[in-house]
Amino acid sequence: MTVKAPEGLKIASLELGRTEAPSSNIVKLKIKTLFEKNISQLVATFLEPKGIAVMRETCKDWRHLDFRGENIDLSKFENLSDDNLKKIIDEIMRGVPTKNLIKSITLPPCTITDASLEYLAKKIPSLTSFNLTRCERITDAGLAHLVTLPLNNLNLSFCVQITDAGLGHLVTLPLNNLNLSFCVQITDAGLAHLVALPLNNLNLSFCVQITDAGLAHLVTLPLNHLNLEWCLQITDAGLAHLVTLPLNHLNLAWCWQITDAGLAHLVTLPLNHLNLTFCRRITNAGLAHLTNLPLTLLDLTDYYIYVLATTPKGGDRWGELHRFDDLDRLRLAHAIAIEDTQETSSFKSWIDKTINILRILDETTSPEQEQTIDALIGAMPDDIRNAIDYQIYTLAPEPKGGDKWGQLHRHDDPSRLRLAVIEVLKGNLFSAHPIKPKEGLKIDIIND
Repeated sequence: MTVKAPEGLKIASLELGRTEAPSSNIVKLKIKTLFEKNISQLVATFLEPKGIAVMRETCKDWRHLDFRGENIDLSKFENLSDDNLKKIIDEIMRGVPTKNLIKSITLPPCTITDASLEYLAKKIPSLTSFNLTRCERITDAGLAHLVTLPLNNLNLSFCVQITDAGLGHLVTLPLNNLNLSFCVQITDAGLAHLVALPLNNLNLSFCVQITDAGLAHLVTLPLNHLNLEWCLQITDAGLAHLVTLPLNHLNLAWCWQITDAGLAHLVTLPLNHLNLTFCRRITNAGLAHLTNLPLTLLDLTDYYIYVLATTPKGGDRWGELHRFDDLDRLRLAHAIAIEDTQETSSFKSWIDKTINILRILDETTSPEQEQTIDALIGAMPDDIRNAIDYQIYTLAPEPKGGDKWGQLHRHDDPSRLRLAVIEVLKGNLFSAHPIKPKEGLKIDIIND
């Protein structure tokens, strides 16, 4: 790493690196040329709070090093406890000109308890952002210590001991963003404590006890983002409570009880992003309700991964868990999802029919189902219908022959029919959606 010295500071080079020690990560500072001025500002420019704190503990001559940022990120620490968190924060705060400088703190998954929240609230009363993800020993009593903080952002994801009573301590906070994902003890009663908060972003994913009644408590909130992923008890009636919200982003992934009727409640929302992954009761009729929404992203990919896959398959998260089993299938599922969001898609009229065929083939076929499949293929454009029959012919073993062989033998082998349909989808959609390098990709290179 090449370092440009501040004006007036004579320095040949400054090397910053990391080395592992049995008990902790330490930061090694090597100064190759001595100089007169204090180096604290230069060091603070390149080191994270963790590095500064460890250096100050390592050598008394480095106690003057100060932390000049607004954000304390301790996410890389391992086995953080109440005692060593206090030591680290004490060391950092010694170099902070004023305790009101610190605005945010991020902790790693750790074993800290409510005592640490009490300490931090007193030590850093200026906190506006607090990330407690996977601090699983935090309880409702700990949240009571946060009431004096000016918090705008609070992440309690995986704080599994938090209950409805804990949310009662948040009612006076100026929260804009609240993450309660995997807080599995939260119920509808807990959401009642949020009614007066200025929330723009609320994450309730995997809060499995939330029902439609809980969503009724959100009707007065200024929510732009709402994540209800895996809230398995949400039904169409619950979506009716969202109609007055200014939602731009809504995640309903794996809310398997949602049907076409539920999507009808969303028609007046200013939605840009909607995730319906594995809402398996949604049909094309339901998607028609979304036609006039200002959507830029409709996520159905995992559902299509499931539909495109050959049997055996099962489980509500099959598509997600098997995304990368077959990259061609993933790419095809994504392409289909793109086409489903485009009103003017030249493929949409027959893509829907092919998806229905694949769904039928997941079941035990009967003469009635074969007739339905024939009707779906017959309603497709001539070139698509002919392409499917040609693929059936191509995939079949000898002997075979005749201009209509593929059509006459469609139902001899359901697996061959499935493969033929998928090959036609690939042939059309892969050419329409070629893989292109992402523009604007930013690569951060860290020199140790």
